[in-house]
Amino acid sequence: MYRLIALDVDGTLLNPQWRVTPETKAAITKAREQGVRVVLATGRSWQEAEHLVPLSGCDSLMVCQGGATVADCAQQRNLRRWTLPREQALAAMSALETHGFGMMVFVGDGLVVDRRGDEMFQAYEAPGFHKYKEVVEHLPAFLAGNDLPVNKIYAQTDDLDQFSQVAPHLEGLDGLCLTSSGWNNIEILPKGVDKGTALQALAEMLDIPMEETAGIGDSDNDLGLFSAVSMSIAMGNAPDYVKKQAKRVTGSNAENGAAAAILSLLEENKNHSV
Repeated sequence: MYRLIALDVDGTLLNPQWRVTPETKAAITKAREQGVRVVLATGRSWQEAEHLVPLSGCDSLMVCQGGATVADCAQQRNLRRWTLPREQALAAMSALETHGFGMMVFVGDGLVVDRRGDEMFQAYEAPGFHKYKEVVEHLPAFLAGNDLPVNKIYAQTDDLDQFSQVAPHLEGLDGLCLTSSGWNNIEILPKGVDKGTALQALAEMLDIPMEETAGIGDSDNDLGLFSAVSMSIAMGNAPDYVKKQAKRVTGSNAENGAAAAILSLLEENKNHSV
């Protein structure tokens, strides 16, 4: 019996045109009508994801920032937060800045971007990002001058060579976990923190055992989610190494794969109750 379904956003909930299809929203609505909680589990902050709640029909509770926070966008705040060790976070940001990455850093309940990152993210279709972001010239210098807690670092580049150049500078830093939600980015989280650990915290809030949870995703940053849930489902557009870590594979995000996965879980619930 599945009572909690966690749904990745980019490449899973959203189709290749970055839209929630009517089929996906209908499946989510059907699940919620049957008493199943459907939550987003995303690398985004609640500010970046809040507009997707009415568009998708998902719960206002969500796993955000790749697992660094559990949030309620109805309350517009984080309910739980895990933070990066400060010195290592500043060192990572300095290395990323030096190697030409644009950055977005999640601090406390806010988000800060550097000038290069702001230019990269101008076309980003997340109204909350553009509404809540604070733009600074240099992130390491900005954060060195205050005591804001750093939850997650997101860095992006279109130059693949920059990944191999910066990797040695990041891999030697203790207390950090490196992951990714796509070919052009690096996500840095506190060590031991991922979507799975955050979903466990959220499930405890809802008094739902992990044996009654499922997760649907497509990327490297969904592997922690797959390890935590009872039923892991990879999207058809996921890389092979992600599919191999899932118990089941559904259609791609161009084929309403998330909707099909949700409906299959509801069918199992129906058979379980007979």
